[in-house]
Amino acid sequence: MLKTRIDCTELSLKNSNMQVESLWVKIRDQANKGNFVVGVCYRPPDQGEEVDEEFFLQLQEASRSQALILIGDFNHPDICWKSDTVNCKQSRNLLECVEDNFLVQVMETPTRGEALLCFSLMWKNLLERSRLEVAWDAVIMPW
Repeated sequence: MLKTRIDCTELSLKNSNMQVESLWVKIRDQANKGNFVVGVCYRPPDQGEEVDEEFFLQLQEASRSQALILIGDFNHPDICWKSDTVNCKQSRNLLECVEDNFLVQVMETPTRGEALLCFSLMWKNLLERSRLEVAWDAVIMPW
């Protein structure tokens, strides 16, 4: 049973566009360690570059928060996350947007066949902080 209440609000981004299938939520940390934003996105396989650009503007605005987690189905099967290589311009644009906003891809298991179509992105500092907290918990509370 969940005994704590999660305080969250939907973000109204300036760059909201009806063609971009996304939802952005700001979650207030009850322990006063800072707020973070969670984004969920679906990108249809045939989405045009104009809509991609609108999404990148949303991501840029949302990433101004203290911490960001973005999950979704982005339909970019040609991205190789291990080597940061791509075969098409739209995938390259996504990769550049991810890098420009200091995000890292954290999923390792393919989601469809050999492709990683659905993936999770985290703000680099949040990922490092969570790794430190996990390491610290392991030291403080060895099970």
